[in-house]
Amino acid sequence: MPANVDVFADELHFCHRIPFKDRLDLDSPTICTTDLWLEKMQIVEINLKDFKDTIVLMLEHPLSHQQPGPKSIDTTYIVDILRQDWGFYYTFTTNLKRVPEHFDEFPSIHEGQHSVILDRIDELLKAIDIAPKTLGWKMRAKIGSRRRWYQEVSEKSRQF
Repeated sequence: MPANVDVFADELHFCHRIPFKDRLDLDSPTICTTDLWLEKMQIVEINLKDFKDTIVLMLEHPLSHQQPGPKSIDTTYIVDILRQDWGFYYTFTTNLKRVPEHFDEFPSIHEGQHSVILDRIDELLKAIDIAPKTLGWKMRAKIGSRRRWYQEVSEKSRQF
């Protein structure tokens, strides 16, 4: 059976834009953990597999605010993207808040690991909330979810 390979040069643009320009050399042979996590959390119609991937990423990779490595989650970078784009912010934070709802789907993850994930969710949400938002973010926030805030993507085009 042939394997599918996605090749992106400057950005991934499914529901939201994730810039890859000048970031592809942060890790090898694939994108860094932070970009992989952004890729999962930008999905408006997120599924159980994406939640599973998110849980594993959050459990196995610590949050980092200074000099993040390829195997940590760069909170500064995530916060900077989300403080500029209300739509991405809304999708990301909505999905992030839903992660604990799926703990029961994965019985191999124990209570202590739940606590690690919950602490990381809380820490990241606080960092996102206190970050100063751009004027464009504030203006779009006034419209909220009354108007579509994302690009529609068919399931066929997001199979990766």
